[in-house]
Amino acid sequence: MASDYRTLNPKASQETLISLLQLDPSPIDNASLYDKDLPPLPEEAQDSGSYDSKRTPTGSTSTLGLSEPFLLMARELYQTPLTEPLLVALPVVAHVTSGIAIRLLRRRQNIKRYGSETPGMWALHHSKSSNQKHTIKIWPPLTYISVSGYVFVGLLASHVGMNRILPLVVDGDSSNIGLQFVSHGFARHPLPPWIAYSLLLSVGVGHMVWGWAKWLNLTPPANWKKITVDRQLRKTRRRAWWGIQAVTVALAALWAAGGLGIVARAGPAEGWLATVYDNIYIAVGH
Repeated sequence: MASDYRTLNPKASQETLISLLQLDPSPIDNASLYDKDLPPLPEEAQDSGSYDSKRTPTGSTSTLGLSEPFLLMARELYQTPLTEPLLVALPVVAHVTSGIAIRLLRRRQNIKRYGSETPGMWALHHSKSSNQKHTIKIWPPLTYISVSGYVFVGLLASHVGMNRILPLVVDGDSSNIGLQFVSHGFARHPLPPWIAYSLLLSVGVGHMVWGWAKWLNLTPPANWKKITVDRQLRKTRRRAWWGIQAVTVALAALWAAGGLGIVARAGPAEGWLATVYDNIYIAVGH
């Protein structure tokens, strides 16, 4: 077997035509040749740059970036497999169930009070007299607190479905869902999120404030304008009504300033996260 000539006669690197030499760095002699001003940008590029600078809400984006870590830390408390059903789902279900149970209980009390399943009750329901039909009501009246509660349940269910259930169905995970997901939805199509979150805030805050006021016995009766005859009592109840309304509007405005004023203006997400969010919104036709 013939031996290779290069193996038998090796040469050092410095003796070859392409030598590997170590050189010390030296400054460029004619550095002034490279100190030239760049040509001006075309007008289209300048216009697009100015448009992007006007469109990008730097303050909202920075505030949103500061809020995300706190949201992620809070998830460790209320979005675990143990705490989420106990701290989120169970109180909501118990609150709604108790409200419906109270209405059924009051209806049963009215039936007992007015005769239950006696011939008199049959005559009451089938009487030809319109006055009796309108004066005696078996079901308790629906107040603003009750109506707003039922509406808020529907809005809350849609919110949970959009932010918790749908990401699990589409992406298999909801850990990427945060405030930036909401801002991305506002950036895609602003009108539907504005309507949805405005209703969620107004109805939710109104139900909570009036519910607490009712619990603390601060609210006037439901039909106080019709049953209040005394002038001083009527004035007191009017002040209480306007006071609760003022607290409701103030809290809703404060919540909207952070939720709609900052998150809605933060702009779309970028990179792979934008692709994940787009797939979720496309699944609901948004």
